[in-house]
Amino acid sequence: MIFSNFVIINKAPAWINFDEGRVIMDGTAVHFTETHLKDHLGNTRVVFGYKNNTLLVKQVSSYYPFGMNIKGLSTRVTIEEAKHPTNEYLYNGKMFQDELGLDWLDYGARMYDAVLGRFHSVDPLAAIFASQSPYCYAANNPIKFIDYMGMNPKLGDDVGADGLTNKQWMESSRPGADPGLGKYYRNFNRNIESEKKFNGLQEDKNGNFFYYKQKSRKWGGMYRFSGKSYLYFGPGLEVVLEKEPFYPCPNCLDPSTLGQNFLWLSYPGGNNPRTYSGDDSYSYVPSRLSEYPAIGHDRRYNNLGIAGPKGLFTDTRAIGADWRFVWEELSIASSPFVDPISRMQAGILGVGLGVSALPKTIYQLGHHNGLIDVIIWYNLSNEGVSNTPDTHKH
Repeated sequence: MIFSNFVIINKAPAWINFDEGRVIMDGTAVHFTETHLKDHLGNTRVVFGYKNNTLLVKQVSSYYPFGMNIKGLSTRVTIEEAKHPTNEYLYNGKMFQDELGLDWLDYGARMYDAVLGRFHSVDPLAAIFASQSPYCYAANNPIKFIDYMGMNPKLGDDVGADGLTNKQWMESSRPGADPGLGKYYRNFNRNIESEKKFNGLQEDKNGNFFYYKQKSRKWGGMYRFSGKSYLYFGPGLEVVLEKEPFYPCPNCLDPSTLGQNFLWLSYPGGNNPRTYSGDDSYSYVPSRLSEYPAIGHDRRYNNLGIAGPKGLFTDTRAIGADWRFVWEELSIASSPFVDPISRMQAGILGVGLGVSALPKTIYQLGHHNGLIDVIIWYNLSNEGVSNTPDTHKH
């Protein structure tokens, strides 16, 4: 029998579930405390704990995309198997139902069969998702979506044991993505969790962070409610609280702006990293060498007041900056000491921008003193420019 987080077997407490695992009981005494490590989709991957000062790994679970257990990569080593059953909260953290050999997962609204990758009953919200089968799981895209209650697919936005949300994991795992992207996301998530724990940070359903800030305080107020304010009443006391948006700081780098450019890089392209106030930021330190020439290239464009594709294709003042970028990228691409992915990215970027800048270069060099103008504008654009990211200061 399950009562809230308590599981009762034979009229005695068997275990108590909590967010990160469970406490297994032996009568009224604690027998073993399990910790469950989950990934960005909420899948339980490793179950472990300590007993008699010894680390015990009780369960290792690996899954096919639609949730079926990969038996060759999964193990279940339990303590006193008959008395203390193994953990059954597996794929998406849902309870595995092995009665009658069905091996279904209980999603609340419906039972899910991971072998088929389908639910066995119609989606209660089928009318909302008319373009999909009423039996499909997570819009047939289990890598991107999860289905919390068996009714509607949504992005997994919980931070898993790997320190990433589902969206962050997808962006940092793309082919050629900067290896440092995942580390940056993890640091950001840790800072947010610290603010939630110690400073009362809140999060709404859209992923926006805010604090409750006291707006006014007066005696003898009457009861009222506002959609933008929350009221607290003591004896004859009215305190109005309003939401105050939270940003780590206006000039801090917004991690959602990373990896949004060509080849899933951060700097080469038009969607540069930005701060929470919307300004360009050069504080992100990339791991791929192919990113660094773009930092200097963008700074040279900024010095000349050039932006966008129009500047790349038509503004002859940027010719020197463009070919500096091409030379730096092709130097990286031809170096045997650089990792293969960075070399490939650098080659694509160098050749691509060179081809884009070639027509205006031919046009400019066909003019009298065309080369001299290129050199003059390059020197102006290069003033105070380097490829080194900025050091962020709060």
